[in-house]
Amino acid sequence: MMSVQSAIENITYRSKIFPEEEFRVLSENPEEAMPYLRTAIEKALEEQDDLEEEYQLHFYAFYLLAQFQDKAFFPKIMEFVSLPPEVLDYLIGDAVTSGMNNVLYNTYNGDLELLKRAILN
Repeated sequence: MMSVQSAIENITYRSKIFPEEEFRVLSENPEEAMPYLRTAIEKALEEQDDLEEEYQLHFYAFYLLAQFQDKAFFPKIMEFVSLPPEVLDYLIGDAVTSGMNNVLYNTYNGDLELLKRAILN
């Protein structure tokens, strides 16, 4: 059986093969996977448009953290979606409009003030 670390390594960079097995392994091990996924988003936040073009772990991380309902990471997710539009486009492309609402819904931690500030920005 594939380890969580191997699954993470296999989805870190773009591939032509859909990582079905990797997603299964990560979905079955949320507690072990979450630190890797959070780190991927933090890396994208830090590097922004300097992030390697082939790096994609942060993209998958949003959806997996939403699946895991990681409410503790909601402030970082809000920080990410508050980046300038051109940076967001570079980092996640159309996902900002096609899937981010589900990510926000599933990770929302009840912090209404944080949500209001982000909307006002």
